[in-house]
Amino acid sequence: MIISSWNVRGMNGPLKQQEVLGFPSSYKVDCGVIIETHVKKDFSGFIHRKISKKYKLSTNYDMHSGGRLWVLWNPATVQVQVLDSGAQFLHCSLLHITSQQMVMVTFIYAFNRAVERMELWDTLRHLSTGIGLPWVCLGNFNVSLIADERIGCILYDREMQEFRDCLADCALSDHPYTGGVYTWHNKQVNSPKWAKLDRLLLNPTWFLQISSSTALSSGLFSKLRRLNEHLRAIHTTEFSGITKRVAAAKTGLSQRQTLLQADPLNPLLLEEEKTLIASYMKLKTAEMRILAQKAKVQHMQLSDANTKYFYASIAAKKCRNTVGLITDAQGRLCTGHAAVTQAF
Repeated sequence: MIISSWNVRGMNGPLKQQEVLGFPSSYKVDCGVIIETHVKKDFSGFIHRKISKKYKLSTNYDMHSGGRLWVLWNPATVQVQVLDSGAQFLHCSLLHITSQQMVMVTFIYAFNRAVERMELWDTLRHLSTGIGLPWVCLGNFNVSLIADERIGCILYDREMQEFRDCLADCALSDHPYTGGVYTWHNKQVNSPKWAKLDRLLLNPTWFLQISSSTALSSGLFSKLRRLNEHLRAIHTTEFSGITKRVAAAKTGLSQRQTLLQADPLNPLLLEEEKTLIASYMKLKTAEMRILAQKAKVQHMQLSDANTKYFYASIAAKKCRNTVGLITDAQGRLCTGHAAVTQAF
């Protein structure tokens, strides 16, 4: 059973959507949370269908207009039920279908201000009193646990102590992990700042019943940034073998970020990471554009031919151009061809 957390820091751009699209299936995620999507509620259904048709979705739009947490799960492998929610958390039960192992999962995206996080700490205390099953809390807590988890940042001892008090009251502790320590940095070469804000916490029952669990911390996806300027021209010769070059650029970036975790203030590594991110974003954008152009060529080649593609295209276009429901002048919802026609 694989449970994941990813702070995407914005998911409206097509490049980030492309990254998210391949993530659940590639890593065989059974249930995971996507944090800080910046997607408005009206567009959430469209984006969800675009990135994953197989995974079901629960959000906390009802508790916060920003929909700060998206929980995706694979109904073929797990059954998920949302038991409680708030602006900073989604609390769920999760049943692994094959093993019939039931666990409790609380996905977290804490507010930036300490005074607002106090409500979350109280909620976790309340939840902990009624949990007898293995329990995992994971996500972005927006506060570090100890001073060593921050470099170049202002230390707020009181905030860290409040977090430590909460974890002690809930009997939650860090899961041992492999990978980098820091989950956020400000991308500044001259004044770099690093912090561990994301973590995975377990109760004693988890350690007793699921002793073989492992955790991996990776900062690659959280450090991608949206491309601000479009490429002026993409030449086939310049981007030959684009898919392999994208994969190589991604691997190189991941390796450089692994070195940065061991030496986070190294200006040379910081500058190299900045360059590698720009290179990766450029190649990935070019790959997406090339694939889009190939799709258009296929459409032009097949759309006028008497093929299944032609009829599928006609059906899809008809569906897009059909008005299925409309509100009339009296505010009544009209559905069906006759009712919609009369409303017009």
